[in-house]
Formats: sequence, C-alpha cells, structure tokens
Amino acid sequence: MGSVAKHMNHPYDDLDLRIGDLLGMITGISDGRVAGVEKFDGINMHWTKSDEKQWVRFARNFGDVREGGMNLVDMAGRYTNHPARSQFVNGLTAICQ
Repeated sequence: MGSVAKHMNHPYDDLDLRIGDLLGMITGISDGRVAGVEKFDGINMHWTKSDEKQWVRFARNFGDVREGGMNLVDMAGRYTNHPARSQFVNGLTAICQ
C-alpha cells in the first residue's frame, strides 16, 4: 500500500501513541463506540514536470512510472466514476498550470 510513496501511515507509526491509546482504539471499534468512515480517496498522486518540454506526467503507482506517466487527460479519465473526481481534476489542472 502507499503507491509510489511505498508507505501508508498506520497507528503504530505514531511513536507517541501509548499502548492504552491503541487499546482504546481497538476496543472502541470492536464495541461500536467508534464510527467507521470509509476512506474515499485512496490516491497517492505523484508528478513530474519538465520546464524545457512544458509537460507534466502523473503517476499513481509503479506501473504508471514504468509507462512514463500519464498526461492530464488520461489521468483524469481514470477517475470518471470516482466520488471525488472534480477535486482531483482541479488539483491535476492546478499542477499543470
């Protein structure tokens, strides 16, 4: 998990987290006191920009990197049915500008 960045933070990555904090999370989730929320984005977007050639390439995973990245239109097309599509496309567009 974590795409090109290769890592997604987990509770045990918080070095200030105490055992009691972790136990509280686990018991709160298991007995229904903590409401679960689905992570809706699930995207780690990486990009590179060439000032000389005036292009931007986006990559979500190593497959995209191996293929040389995707342009704005192709990457935006990947998220046609994503619930946060407009936010991602706005961000991609801002990066290109």
